[in-house]
This record gives sequence, C-alpha cells and structure tokens, in this order.
Amino acid sequence: MLQEFKFSDARKNLTAIIDQVQTNLPIVIRRRKNSEKDSLLIPTDMLNELISAEFKPKFFKEDDGTVTLAIELLGLAVNAADKNKAVSALVDEVIEYAKEYMENRVLYYNSSNRKTHLPYILKILLCDNKVQVKELLGFA
Repeated sequence: MLQEFKFSDARKNLTAIIDQVQTNLPIVIRRRKNSEKDSLLIPTDMLNELISAEFKPKFFKEDDGTVTLAIELLGLAVNAADKNKAVSALVDEVIEYAKEYMENRVLYYNSSNRKTHLPYILKILLCDNKVQVKELLGFA
C-alpha cells in the first residue's frame, strides 16, 4: 500500500513530502470531502516509465510528391513537401494538440473518442522540447 497523507497534513509538510516523492516514493493525498478525489504524487521520470503509450506514425508518399504523416489513433495528420518538413509539422501538431487537450481536459477526457488519448498527451507533455517529441514519435 502506498504511503498516504491527509490533505491538511500534506499542506503542513509539503517540503518533506516532495523530498520523499523525489526519492521515487509515490504518495497519495487523501481529501475526504464528498466531491473530491484523492491525488497521487509521483516523480515525472517514473510516470514517463509507467505510461506505455507508443506512437506509430504512418508515412504516405502522395501522387503529387508530397509526404503525409499521420498518427491515426490521435486523429492527426500533416502534409508537407518532404519528409523532414512533414516530421517538423507533425511535431508541432502533436504539441499543439496536447496543449489543446489539457486546456479542454474535462471535455476531452469525458469524450468517448478522446479519453484514450490521455496517456499519449501526458507522454508528449513530459517532453522538454521538440527534439524529445521528435524522438518520442520515432523520428530520432
């Protein structure tokens, strides 16, 4: 069982709790009001390891010589003059979608066709820059 703290105790001991989380010890924060959910504090590197989301972009060479890249499971696609430009555009597109998802997280997470996107969104948002997103998509 994970270590637990009541919200009021967690607030009083935040520094010590964060120190414990930093040593790879996930902690549950319990709130006991009827409408509130418990929270889990977990180091971001551990979260990144736990998320098994795997991106599988598809590559299409169009009749006009352009390149289309698509991540079908997210409903995203870009078209560009060549593969390098398409990769760059796809990186920008997934970052923008991740931001949009989080801005509308209640709506998107409760939508049957977007709920399953959350692990992919978190994986994208855990990247520090476009180079990492490009690697995440498999274009290292």
